[in-house]
Amino acid sequence: YDTIELTDNCDKKVKSDTLDFIKSDFDFIFTYFGSVDEIGHLTGFCSDRYKQQVTTINGHIKEIIKELKDQDIYDQTTIILT
Repeated sequence: YDTIELTDNCDKKVKSDTLDFIKSDFDFIFTYFGSVDEIGHLTGFCSDRYKQQVTTINGHIKEIIKELKDQDIYDQTTIILT
């Protein structure tokens, strides 16, 4: 594996764990997708690969929001993106 593939795999696992955790009774979830930062350092800020990873993470976030809606808890959930 190269570093970019490893960070992609890690973020997929983080997303999967977050989706599972949403189905439990939770008060707080912290989800960190580290690949955008890592890939930015490897390939340069706003490089094509960096932009591609932002799009990938956006897709992960959409899946998380969909799960919150499917669990009927989206309206009671605060999401902070940084």
